[in-house]
Amino acid sequence: MFELYKEIFMSEEKDYEAIGRYHSAKERLEQLLSMRASAMRSLKEKLSRIDNGNIHAGMIQKFDCEASTKLMNEIVTLTGEIEISVNEVNKYVGSVNGRTIDIR
Repeated sequence: MFELYKEIFMSEEKDYEAIGRYHSAKERLEQLLSMRASAMRSLKEKLSRIDNGNIHAGMIQKFDCEASTKLMNEIVTLTGEIEISVNEVNKYVGSVNGRTIDIR
């Protein structure tokens, strides 16, 4: 009986360190994706408020290029970190029998 138990439950050794690293990397990836989505929403909001105004009415709307550039730079940085994080998740995905993540 004990031999059957050993065969069923102990035959598969788990790499708990790799499993922990997978979950940590996946959590970090989810945080980065959330941060990038937030920055993208902020940029979209700034861009959607652009109204060139009416030169004949004597009003032209100012566009905050500096703030938009900062948001774009943040998005670029986060995208690079996301790619690194995806590679980290994929490195340990075999430990949890999960699926790899593709960047398209």
